[in-house]
Amino acid sequence: MRQRLTLGQIETARANLDALPAPDDSELPVDLQDAIRKLAPTIRKLLSRGYTRQQVVDFLGQSGINISAGTLKDYLGGGRRKQVRGGPLDNSSSADSPPQAGQAVATPAVVATPAVAEQPAPSASRPASARPSSETVPTSTTRRATAAAG
Repeated sequence: MRQRLTLGQIETARANLDALPAPDDSELPVDLQDAIRKLAPTIRKLLSRGYTRQQVVDFLGQSGINISAGTLKDYLGGGRRKQVRGGPLDNSSSADSPPQAGQAVATPAVVATPAVAEQPAPSASRPASARPSSETVPTSTTRRATAAAG
């Protein structure tokens, strides 16, 4: 059975909901990756001072933030190296540095676009919707009459 409410109950509920205070932001749940993102400047400062990633992980664990050193590294990002297909790992961007002696220089490929084939002249074999409206095409009745007369 459906619950039936009175307008008075709805107005009371509305007034009660409107009177609620804003939630405390410190109680909002945050996932681990967002937590590390918010802590990243502080963590990077610790790493630059000489703390190891494992020590930072231990400090975080004392605060109830359980994370592995590998996951911390992944979430902090930054130091990732890119791998060129079939080539060695590379920390530099080839666009930022000039080619060195003996180094092959990649040039952009030029792709030729195929020529557009000319459209054949309109023929009577195309459907009427595909023919220009100014073209006059004999109907099947006039064709039969022309064939019988000829």
